[in-house]
Amino acid sequence: NEHFVPPANNHNITGEFDPTVHLFSGVNSVSLPGFAQVTDKLVFEATKQLSDKFPFNRHMNGGNHLGIGWMQSTVTHEGRRSSSAVSYLNDQVLRRKNLDVLIHAQVTRLITTPHKIRDIHQVSARKAEFVMRGTTGPFHTVSAEHEVILSAGSIGTPHILHHSGIGDSTFLKSIGISPIVNLPSVGRNLTDHPLVISSWRVNSTQTLDDLSRNETVLAQALKQWQEEKQGPLVIQPITHAGFLRLGSEVLNQALQAAGLENDPAASDRTPHIEIALAVSFDIKSFRNGGQVGELPLTGNFMTMATGVVSPVSRGSVLPSSSFPFDTPQIDVAFLDSEFDLIALKESVRSAAQFLSAPAWTDYVVEPFTIGLAEGLAHDGDEALTNYVRNRTVTFFHPVSTAAMSPNDASWGVVDPDLKLKKVAGVRVVDASVFPIIPAAHTQVPVYVIAERAADLIKLKH
Repeated sequence: NEHFVPPANNHNITGEFDPTVHLFSGVNSVSLPGFAQVTDKLVFEATKQLSDKFPFNRHMNGGNHLGIGWMQSTVTHEGRRSSSAVSYLNDQVLRRKNLDVLIHAQVTRLITTPHKIRDIHQVSARKAEFVMRGTTGPFHTVSAEHEVILSAGSIGTPHILHHSGIGDSTFLKSIGISPIVNLPSVGRNLTDHPLVISSWRVNSTQTLDDLSRNETVLAQALKQWQEEKQGPLVIQPITHAGFLRLGSEVLNQALQAAGLENDPAASDRTPHIEIALAVSFDIKSFRNGGQVGELPLTGNFMTMATGVVSPVSRGSVLPSSSFPFDTPQIDVAFLDSEFDLIALKESVRSAAQFLSAPAWTDYVVEPFTIGLAEGLAHDGDEALTNYVRNRTVTFFHPVSTAAMSPNDASWGVVDPDLKLKKVAGVRVVDASVFPIIPAAHTQVPVYVIAERAADLIKLKH
């Protein structure tokens, strides 16, 4: 699907990515940051100075995952977001005669009917009920000749299945939903990458902070983007990222504390943690409905977003009532496992260690986020525990609430061909089907699942 394009500012990207592992003819634009930052040079100086732990990696999706490199984003050469909504669902696709897209429509449930095949009694769910612009109806129904493709995401998919009577029968009955198919794994196994955002004060005025606190600066940047397709608005805030493994001592400590025998990372080349760098004070993460921090009126900052990409904790998405428009109960279960807590603390320490390289001496002034300096002190382990527990937020990578399992497994929600277990006529195609969370950002893995599903569906029908 990839269409790798030059960055908006047309800078020379030789050595910044590996062209042999990219495609240049797909529908989804991918590019490197197209607005230069003063930190760009410092990042790569630091990777040379601390190469044992933080080696430069020109392509973290090229088979070698570990190291620090440029953040690749789905952004066009003109500095526009190239999401699936404008790439896969482009104007040419929208003009197809066999496609209708209904906006302001919400599916409430799948309608099941008795189904018998080869003398085996089960149910079929080839009808979907939905409502337009409201919660009181009228309710409409659409029918599929072959299959309903459920792609409501890791929160929406289990919510629809539950309100269709598909899930843990005992639990559904307890909240007033009539159970039809007992599939206890629906809504279980929720996994996400826990994230902590930490800011440092820097000795520079060339940050992106004024975009958030000065309307004149923002208006100028918007005008520059509109007229020239240049400037700070052609990029996302994160310019560089790194994927790292825990050191052997910390890894053993985390495994022992969590009572684990095996490393949750897939191999010794798979990371446990991620650090990502943004040249601004980040206030865009939320906790309990409120912002984690407020942008100071003065000063300049850089932010290190650090997280666990091989987490062990598992949560759930369950209905809060029998009314399909009520928000489900979402329990991300962040840091339930001691492994995740220790790994997340190590990610913050790793970010600070990276910023301790000589390259940053004249740039980084001091830790700024409340509690960060205390947590990074030599005797600050307890303080760091409190710091990450109080500041953990979502990476917005929820997966696995309709997890795939083998055909004959007694657990799981979909078979390897993505068909819903025990129900005919339904296939799930979204991040909820991942059996475990990828040790990476989930955008591309979701595209992989979608393209594979498209092949399976075309092969079948």
